[in-house]
Amino acid sequence: MNTSNLPNFYIHSVSFAQNEHLNLLQLGRDLSSPGFSYPQYHNTYSIYFIKSGKGTVETMGKKYILTKNDAFIIRPNELTIQTADSKEPWELYFFTFNGSVAAEVLNRTVFKYGAVSTTLKENRLHKDILDATLYLNNNSHSILATFEYLFKFISYFDIYKTIPELQKEQTEQKYVSEIKKYIQTNYLNEIKISDIANQLNINRSHLYRIFKKEIGVGVEDYVANIRITHAKSLLCDSLLPVTQISALVGYKTYTAFFKKFKNLTGITPLEYRKTHNKK
Repeated sequence: MNTSNLPNFYIHSVSFAQNEHLNLLQLGRDLSSPGFSYPQYHNTYSIYFIKSGKGTVETMGKKYILTKNDAFIIRPNELTIQTADSKEPWELYFFTFNGSVAAEVLNRTVFKYGAVSTTLKENRLHKDILDATLYLNNNSHSILATFEYLFKFISYFDIYKTIPELQKEQTEQKYVSEIKKYIQTNYLNEIKISDIANQLNINRSHLYRIFKKEIGVGVEDYVANIRITHAKSLLCDSLLPVTQISALVGYKTYTAFFKKFKNLTGITPLEYRKTHNKK
């Protein structure tokens, strides 16, 4: 479905005989105006996905600031206020459902224990909602088709998919913290990635990849930045010879120190001292 053909606010109500257990009720899109705010209080569940823009959600005395690829839930009989950002209003896609087993189904998702929002790594939910809208609007269908779409939407929030990812992310952050600690302790000595990998008992390539992903630079560049930062402090706060400072921050030769210092600062160590020394 071409979204340019849709009005800014569009709802498709699923026309099928409801049952007491689980029902897909509505699908929709909300391209909000800047700063537009409105309250919701219903006896159904609604899950919203933010395709673009940002805004806030207020519910149960708390305010959540949400942005692109975030999703949030509105639960039955809970007053919720949605407000689009005044400069970057959000484009929302949503589905609404109810039924006696709806709460039990949600207990198998990231919305268990009362969570209000989450971030999706897969950003296809809005496309699936549009595809379902097109199909259900233009074809005769059975209740099984509505179940299929509803469970497809909810599967994006399956807790058994997201927990391993969260655990992996936390493990990687722990490794990066240990790598940084190792570098801070040993930057005066020669540091090899293989030595850090052996110390932490992880693969060398994996270490390099997770460090660069988290910090934004490779291990060698991070070590160089640490060393040059300490060298700048010594150049400012002492009268030690530059060659001695070079050795004190972990460089075996002054030439290597000189090249790296100029590469990172744009000036030589002596030029830096002349303009920054406090002695």
